[in-house]
Amino acid sequence: MDFGLLTLRVVHITAAMLWVGGGIIGSFFLNPTAKALGPSAQPFMDHLASRRRMSIYFPVVATLTVVAGAFLYWRDSGGLRAEWIASPTGLAFTIGALCGIASLVLGGVLVGPSLSEQSAVQNE
Repeated sequence: MDFGLLTLRVVHITAAMLWVGGGIIGSFFLNPTAKALGPSAQPFMDHLASRRRMSIYFPVVATLTVVAGAFLYWRDSGGLRAEWIASPTGLAFTIGALCGIASLVLGGVLVGPSLSEQSAVQNE
């Protein structure tokens, strides 16, 4: 049994579940509740971002997902062999990898600065 491969798979799958699950909770429950509460939601959101370290949680699980996935992709593709990448399995993994990388980048560019800003304001 290849424990390196097993470890990569466990890290990739677990981190992806945490990343997607956190996004679902935030999108469908936290954000609508915060909008409904209006200005009184600000202390809760500040606490979530700074004290509960949500601004650290998402970048960590997103990066773990993408890095472990990149190693798995490299391994499965035999070092990025074009014939594997062009196969149905390779195309599915390539599309998934591109979506994961795009999500990491967009999260870092669009969401990351606002969470960091909230943490900085809370710490003042």
